[in-house]
Amino acid sequence: MTDFMNRLTQMLSTPWVPWIILGVIAVGVLLGQVQKHVPDDPIARIKKTFGADDMPHVVALAIVLLWAALGAVLAAGLLTLLAEIAWGTVRPETPAGESDFRFLLTKTTALTAVLGGLIALPFTALRLKHTATQTRHAADVLFNEKLNDANTDLHARYQTTEKQEDGTYVDIWKDDIVRRNGAIDRLEALAVEDPSFAPRIARILCVYLKEMSSEHRAEEMPQGLYGVAIRDWARGLTVKRSDMETAAQVLGRLHDKTGVPAKDLAIDLSRVNLQAMRLSELNFEHATMNGVKLNGAELSGASLNGDTDLTAVHATGAALRAVNLKGVPKLEDLVTSAFGDASVILPDDIKHLVKDTWPDEELDDKEYHEEWNRFAKELKAYVPPQRRTPLE
Repeated sequence: MTDFMNRLTQMLSTPWVPWIILGVIAVGVLLGQVQKHVPDDPIARIKKTFGADDMPHVVALAIVLLWAALGAVLAAGLLTLLAEIAWGTVRPETPAGESDFRFLLTKTTALTAVLGGLIALPFTALRLKHTATQTRHAADVLFNEKLNDANTDLHARYQTTEKQEDGTYVDIWKDDIVRRNGAIDRLEALAVEDPSFAPRIARILCVYLKEMSSEHRAEEMPQGLYGVAIRDWARGLTVKRSDMETAAQVLGRLHDKTGVPAKDLAIDLSRVNLQAMRLSELNFEHATMNGVKLNGAELSGASLNGDTDLTAVHATGAALRAVNLKGVPKLEDLVTSAFGDASVILPDDIKHLVKDTWPDEELDDKEYHEEWNRFAKELKAYVPPQRRTPLE
């Protein structure tokens, strides 16, 4: 038995043993290349168990084989040491033998600890995976709670007492505009915190705007208004609800703040009341704005593109400035009822509609507002600066 253990120890200490281990790993890698598409591939199951589905198949296989090879070598070495302790020639009767025996025990202890750590490694990895899963689940639960709380506050109301004409007092419920604005602000913050929720939050705000627009309808332009009367009517429009304007502005900022493509946000503002709202520098690319009311709204620097649906838009009194409308379809109603200057980029087939009604150069702030006022005052009779005589 002693001779066998000596031969085993000598074999494990020879230089070609590491090459055998590397050869086993190389063969395993080649086999993994062949088997990685097999439906019942054990390596795929191992990756799924440890939450490493994105790890390359070859790397996972190499790690498994290396772990197995190290375990086999350490186990063989430990068995060899135990056999040497039990049946070896080392005896603690003499001082030299006692020193060798203690060294042998030290090696056995160290090898046992390393082998135990190697065996425990997969279980440690599993525990870390479960801990990470629990942490992520807790974070998701907290995020959803914050989202639900903000969504609930979108419908916040408060009770107040009002005096009636007959002198009596009655309790009535009113919309809590302050809390609703705060809820919309929190929804924007949540979209920035986790951009994957941005499309969901955009849908919530679109539904909110449509519901509020049905309760607070856009003003219709009275019949028989001309010239300055139209200007005065458009200028006299006010935002029906500050929370509606806040929601529209948040929708226009979501793309820039979250990085989510505008088409994925799927903003739908069809038949929404946007009258008199400040919508400058906002992004409404790929938005559906079919039948939207933009009377008196400011759209300076807003982003629109060919997928923005402006069918039947109402824009009397709206101001366009530094807006790129190249490729945006169905612009006829928009450009013939709004005012702009040369900073507005229009498709070639639309330019003729504003050739005689818009200035042909970019105006500074003072000139722009002066011309906008003149346009609204004279309307059909308006003559842009490039066509006016010096006396005009």
